[in-house]
Amino acid sequence: MQSYIRPILAAAAAAGLLTAPVAGNAEALPPDVADAVELERVFPQLDFNQALYLTQAPSDPSRFFIVTQQGQIYVVPNEEDPEPGDVEVFLDVSDQIVSGGERGLLGLAFDPDYLDNGEFYINYTDERPGLTSFLSRYTNADPASNSPDPNSEEILLEIAQPAGNHNSGWIAFGPDNMLYYAMGDGGGSGWDNAQDTTNLLGTIMRIDVRSEPEQGDTYVIPPDNPFVGGGPDGQDTREEIYAYGLRNPWRNSFDFETDVFYAADVGQSTVEEVNVIIPGGNYGWPIVEGTVCFQPPEDCDPSGTIFPIAEYFFPSPQDRRAVTGGYVYRSARLPQLQGVYFFGDYMSGELFALHYDPDTEEATDILTLIEAEDSPLRISSFGQDLDGEIYAIDYGSSGGIYRLNADLPTSADAWLYY
Repeated sequence: MQSYIRPILAAAAAAGLLTAPVAGNAEALPPDVADAVELERVFPQLDFNQALYLTQAPSDPSRFFIVTQQGQIYVVPNEEDPEPGDVEVFLDVSDQIVSGGERGLLGLAFDPDYLDNGEFYINYTDERPGLTSFLSRYTNADPASNSPDPNSEEILLEIAQPAGNHNSGWIAFGPDNMLYYAMGDGGGSGWDNAQDTTNLLGTIMRIDVRSEPEQGDTYVIPPDNPFVGGGPDGQDTREEIYAYGLRNPWRNSFDFETDVFYAADVGQSTVEEVNVIIPGGNYGWPIVEGTVCFQPPEDCDPSGTIFPIAEYFFPSPQDRRAVTGGYVYRSARLPQLQGVYFFGDYMSGELFALHYDPDTEEATDILTLIEAEDSPLRISSFGQDLDGEIYAIDYGSSGGIYRLNADLPTSADAWLYY
């Protein structure tokens, strides 16, 4: 078990350059609890090739949906030990996407009223003719079934991609029932896209896909979006943008108890970071990478940018170099973990934890719960079920699904976070 973080410089805060929580020295979990945390394999008979996400449909705990990069969404019954024959293909779009590297089927989100309207959304990449990210809606006439109409696709948004990496593609409905959509900076060497708000690269968008749009439009821009009427680039600022200055926000989440919005941003060469997203926030890329100047010192002015609540550095002996965002634990099954944010690293397979207090805007140090030498996993994503349990998805050879677990001591009640 290891705790580490590079403190955000006090000088930056004193100079007015810091508009973000400063990490404190508190521990995310007491040692006896932290030592007990593990990832246990669930669905041991099931392997999923290149799995990237797990979720449940709103108000339906009976099944899990598992997304693979190659274009399939599988349905697994919520049973103790389902067999391969119990798994169904919910949707297969492999013939209409291009996958590999950081491309493919990258996101899935169910409408909050899915069991009534049968609507769900996916994000994927394809070449039509150039590489493009597509946000699409599908409809299932019988939401209780596992057979949506594969021909029901409605393309809502297309974003041209200058390169095959940094496609991000996370989508989710927030507590306000708006659809949030994360997009990387376009990859390649197009880093300045993230500071150019006339495009949607390097941003998190917020759109209303549940209201009737104007004729010719496919979605509604919420009138309370931060840049409605103008933004950093004046009237040319895209009004869909909720936050910007991100490199490749890989897996994000809302804490459904506090509504805090977490985003994990994969670094370029030095820093992996965890951010708390606020409307209109500029998260600094490529001016800064985490709290470190990425641009030459003479061009590095982080004024007005928001620094992460936590960061870690690479390369290192653990080979940590690609943060995977997670969730805040909210299940009653392991009460000592309540309120703790769990996340990981794709390359090292490590599992991390921290606690963020939205009232004080302070975060604890990052705590390493599972070290690289003890983890055979490639953690491509996390998922959360309706009870608040957290699952880790292995992209590696096993393609397994793992659940957060711990044999917890009863003496740790004083450490509960709410």
